[in-house]
Amino acid sequence: MPTSERTKRLIARSFKGLMETTPFARISIGDIARDSQVSRNTFYYHFKDKYDILHWIFRTELEPIIRRADLSGRWGEQVRELSRYMRENRRFYNNALQVQGPEGMEAWLFSIYRELLASRLGQLPEGEALNGEEIRCIAGFLAHGLTGEFVEWMLRGMADELGQWLTILERILGGRSLRQLLQPQSAPEERQEP
Repeated sequence: MPTSERTKRLIARSFKGLMETTPFARISIGDIARDSQVSRNTFYYHFKDKYDILHWIFRTELEPIIRRADLSGRWGEQVRELSRYMRENRRFYNNALQVQGPEGMEAWLFSIYRELLASRLGQLPEGEALNGEEIRCIAGFLAHGLTGEFVEWMLRGMADELGQWLTILERILGGRSLRQLLQPQSAPEERQEP
């Protein structure tokens, strides 16, 4: 592993350790540099700020788990694996969830799920193909739901399994139900008055 990558991992590991006991807002770059035993210059060589570290951790830890679902089409397995990983690192991810706005965890999850769902929707068979605006709208809608359910689970303490919700999610995102959702329904026949 190149030295630069080792240094990034060292800084990220230190940052994760700090976030297990200290809220994100109270951690300074100086705290991270001291804890990881690197200079501030070294820190800034690898990361522009603590949001950059947070996103790097999401990209290196969560994104590979999430992207496996896109390749396999097994969304339930991906959510189970992601939930297991997050439970194992509960303190860090609970603290990460407290970071609000466009740099926060919720926004990051939404963004990656929207991208993956849009890609999946763009691969529908010829007769069911959607235009760009339909893909954007439906992917956003589903990504909000997926992200919202995940955040609610985190706020409940990550204690329960996602059982029934995962079964429904797999059925919807697995293809057949998604196509059924997207197919136009014929309008009910008008009732004729005698």
